[in-house]
Amino acid sequence: MQFWHWLITGKPFTVFFLIKSFHQEMKGNPVGSLTKEQRDLVVGCLIGDGYMRLSHRGRGNAALQIGHSVKQREYVVWKYSKLREFVKTPPKRNGPRGFRFVTRFLPEFTRFYEKFYGEGKKIIPHEQIIAPLALAVWYMTMEENAVIGISTLTPRNTT
Repeated sequence: MQFWHWLITGKPFTVFFLIKSFHQEMKGNPVGSLTKEQRDLVVGCLIGDGYMRLSHRGRGNAALQIGHSVKQREYVVWKYSKLREFVKTPPKRNGPRGFRFVTRFLPEFTRFYEKFYGEGKKIIPHEQIIAPLALAVWYMTMEENAVIGISTLTPRNTT
């Protein structure tokens, strides 16, 4: 019906809206939104060494940059495969020692930027729920030489 309206009125915006709606339906995931798996991946990157930045001198949307050493090239490719629809170019060599890719600047990433960089420096928000996939992504960002300790906090039995 909207297409016919455009033929009669000549308003191109209606056609743009129709094409955009059709594109969203065909993808099964609205443009600019992340699945739960993708959100957990982003959180895992951000609690690790993932980096976000804003476009247009801090006034636009945010993008996520993922980079690792040459030893973790396959891991970068795996992350890319999960976020491919939000990335313009596949992972590239980043100097002699690493691989990286950057997502497009999108509102969905801006929401993460606001939570994790709200005070101007990167933090892990107190209210952030860290899903098992996010924890695994964070753990895998550690270089093979790194030694880390993981402890589990459980409520004490006070009875």
